[in-house]
Amino acid sequence: MPEKVCARSRSAGATVDDAPSREHCSARCAPGAEATVARSIRTTESTVDRTTNVLFDSTILLGAQLADEPLRTHCRAALALAESGLVRGHVCGCAVTELAEELTRAAGTEFTRREIMALRDHLDVLPTADAVLDACLQESLSDRGIYYEDAVTMQAATANQMDLIVTLNGPDFGIATTRVAPPRELLNEMHVQAGVA
Repeated sequence: MPEKVCARSRSAGATVDDAPSREHCSARCAPGAEATVARSIRTTESTVDRTTNVLFDSTILLGAQLADEPLRTHCRAALALAESGLVRGHVCGCAVTELAEELTRAAGTEFTRREIMALRDHLDVLPTADAVLDACLQESLSDRGIYYEDAVTMQAATANQMDLIVTLNGPDFGIATTRVAPPRELLNEMHVQAGVA
């Protein structure tokens, strides 16, 4: 994985393999694993509901495939909330691009294609208008040290009225006007027990 992704994931507490083999990734990312997590979710009353718009950043998409436990399970369980329709899941196009690049390197083109198609079944890609990209350039080129992708995520969340950004890198989103939370916080709010059966 590129140093930027690894460093950002590690700063958030993730431990991501620097260069997992295809066999290693395929074993960790077995097809149907997300469905197993979705089946294991038990809900009670919740402050988050089906109308809650949740934007998942690239660290969640990558974490669901490449992070070590327990972060991998937390990321998968958070994504499973969108898969099961308990929240409305969204993603930025730049996050899908980053996932495609990293997962292709780790597991190959066919596996990556299947995974992205499966994600697209339950995650909508947010539009990014000129105004969003212009604002991102201003933020990422400032002295604040903001990654361009994070700026796109924050601006797209605001422009599209997202309720929550879910990320493993909360500190990178310090200037976000949309609420930011790690996957475990979303799961706690949903009153779920996440685990692989």
